[in-house]
Amino acid sequence: MTLEAEVAYLHLINGIRQPEVPAGFAVRTAPRKAARGRDRDVLMIALSLSPGAPGELIELTANTFFGTPGSVTAAARAALAAVSARLYDHNRYPPPAGPVSGGLCCAILRGSDLYVALSGAGNAIIVHPNAVERFPDPGGERTRPIGLAPSADVQYFHTVVAESDFVLLTAAVPSGWEADTIAHLAGSGLESGVARLTRLAGAHAAALVARFAAEGAAPAKHRPAITAAPLTPATAAHADSATPTPPPVAEPPAPTLEPEPQPAPDTSSLAGIIARVRASPVMGELTEEEAESAATLINAEPESAASPPVAPPPATPATLREASDPAEEVHIGDHVYEFEEEEPEEESAEGESRSFMQRLQDGAKQWFANLPLGRANEAMRGGQEALGSSLRSSGASALRRLLPEGVIRPESPARLVGRESRLQIPDRLLIAIAILLPIVIALAVGWVYVQRGRAQQYRDYMDQARLEAGLARTQPDPLSAKPHWVTALAWLDQAESIFPGQETAAALRAEAQSAVDAVDGIQRLPLEPLTPGGFGASANIAEVVVNGSEVYALDSTRQSVYRAVLTEDGKFVIDRTFQCEAGVVGTFAVNNIVDIVWLNTPNVVNKPALMAMDDDGILMYCKTDGAAPEASQLIAPDIGWKTPKAIEIYADRLYVFDPGLNDLWQYDRVGGSFSERPKSYFTGTVFDLSAAAGFTISQGEVYILRGDGRLIYCVRDPNTLQPGCIENVLYSDSRAGHFSGERLDDALAPIQLFYDPPPEPSLYLLDSASSGVYQLSLKLVLQRQWRSSQPLPAPIAAIAIGPNKELFVASGNNVYWSRR
Repeated sequence: MTLEAEVAYLHLINGIRQPEVPAGFAVRTAPRKAARGRDRDVLMIALSLSPGAPGELIELTANTFFGTPGSVTAAARAALAAVSARLYDHNRYPPPAGPVSGGLCCAILRGSDLYVALSGAGNAIIVHPNAVERFPDPGGERTRPIGLAPSADVQYFHTVVAESDFVLLTAAVPSGWEADTIAHLAGSGLESGVARLTRLAGAHAAALVARFAAEGAAPAKHRPAITAAPLTPATAAHADSATPTPPPVAEPPAPTLEPEPQPAPDTSSLAGIIARVRASPVMGELTEEEAESAATLINAEPESAASPPVAPPPATPATLREASDPAEEVHIGDHVYEFEEEEPEEESAEGESRSFMQRLQDGAKQWFANLPLGRANEAMRGGQEALGSSLRSSGASALRRLLPEGVIRPESPARLVGRESRLQIPDRLLIAIAILLPIVIALAVGWVYVQRGRAQQYRDYMDQARLEAGLARTQPDPLSAKPHWVTALAWLDQAESIFPGQETAAALRAEAQSAVDAVDGIQRLPLEPLTPGGFGASANIAEVVVNGSEVYALDSTRQSVYRAVLTEDGKFVIDRTFQCEAGVVGTFAVNNIVDIVWLNTPNVVNKPALMAMDDDGILMYCKTDGAAPEASQLIAPDIGWKTPKAIEIYADRLYVFDPGLNDLWQYDRVGGSFSERPKSYFTGTVFDLSAAAGFTISQGEVYILRGDGRLIYCVRDPNTLQPGCIENVLYSDSRAGHFSGERLDDALAPIQLFYDPPPEPSLYLLDSASSGVYQLSLKLVLQRQWRSSQPLPAPIAAIAIGPNKELFVASGNNVYWSRR
């Protein structure tokens, strides 16, 4: 069945319905010159991006989709990949607000099939009469935001829709759109459905709402609206004098049979209203039966009632239409009723043609029914009975052999006299067969369909990957081949999402990844989990500190610090006696821990300890011997703390970085404690550090990392001891296809800068978008990039370097490490 989509948009701001279409939503049909297979598709688009996105992305989506031949999923994948590549190119030099990313959800209607392709944020809700489907599942994993990589990470969904079903596309599902509250949308009209969704949406919402209807079906006609208002005394008097007396109607002849008792005529005012409304020429012409009923109701008055005045001759309908306004007024009793009339529709030639075709079909059926087919019918019936008897006999014999003894109940000998033996099956067995057989058949057919469809889709993805690999191998140099290898990896991601662990796909992936890594200067490390199972299912490791053979991990969820110690067999074990958790420590209440560092003596606990600081400047000293921690508090700046983010210790000074105050505060260590008042590191120029990600200190030189990857470099003058700073120092990148400048062009979301002391002093920059760790010299010359050789459970959140140059990274609920 071919369906069409009736589309409306829901746009609410502060609970007010907006007249314009919300940004990022559109519907497109196939253009005149669409690619092969695209002419029957209807494309619905929901695009949600962060501010600063380039324009014309909706047109890019539609043009790519309708310009790509092949299957629906292939065209949708090409459209999402084109948008992702466009955003990725835009993000090479992102605006100050950061890289642009978001989500793109495309719903494609073909016939009665609805396909959904999603990359990043987005939701599709399909409302059937008896079910509500939501894609993706609210508890499932989300794909990578679109625009953070050259290829799109796409999820697919397919369902079959019917007439009066709804589909809702939105970036964020309002809390009121639960399955039980919107389940009754199916079967309602588009306008009433949008009205119901608006009531449930809350204060803010943006969505595309589509209702499916049969192709060519006429929209439902609106019923005339009736409004009532009391009459003024003058108008009421005029209405009473102008009320016409209905003409007398002849009574029908009495039937020959005894008539059934009939109810008395309704003489209430409501009956008069109904009769007058139906008799009004504004509402259309009457049939004879309607005119007769109307006259009967109006004339049924008590005998004692006075005769109404004789009415003037009624005007013709044409005269009434010319004299009346668009909203006719009818005076009934003490009220005036206004009828909003729609223009009468003229009968089209199409209706006459359909009537002729119907008569032609009826004649053909009558001619076929009169054909002499009786003997042929009897012969066919006899053959069917013989075939049925044979099947019953053979089936009974087979059932006796297959079913357990005692399940089949034979008839008694008395009942078998004079007729053929017949198999008797218990009722419970028949009921079980009737229930289970359709289920088994449906499961078998569904399993075969799914497996064949998945296998075909896997082959399509692998064919595309092989094609790109073949193109890459024919390129003259590795740089020209890189885009093809990147595309091949994207196809392999899709293939392995269907059938993971295939040797052919793994071999092709190794070749493609090796070629891309060679161009980008990437070295892969086999990162291993620090502890089996991590630090708890709900843990989220945000910071890592390494001190010799000890690793400390800050869990931002529980506000705890874990300690793991390297054993003689080369494995790390968790120290369960280590106490370092937010809460009441002595006379202080430690709340939100922002950073941790290792603190040597002298200090307030007179032994090396891990020091943690919360967002109120409280320092907590966690001891390695299992004793309870101690705490002290820093003297806050004169204007107080705003957003302290990171701490470092260098040369008996504690540095506290507060980007909210655009400053770096210094605390001198006097007698082992940081009890002095803070001093600002910047004495002259004030920098805008509100978007800074972090800082590090290298031999007295301060590097401040901005969120877009740019660096501020500061060093003290040896004579005046005043710091001098350079904004936007330049990176040196010698990789083919990359450029030196204020940023590393493929580091899209840098979040941490780490200094590793000699030997081989280096700066390490962490990019959360790619989970890549860039190793730089102190002159900001890119040396290499480190990445994991296997997928990690979550993007890398923090890094640390061990004493033997081991790399430690925080990902999800665990720390991973590898020797280099």
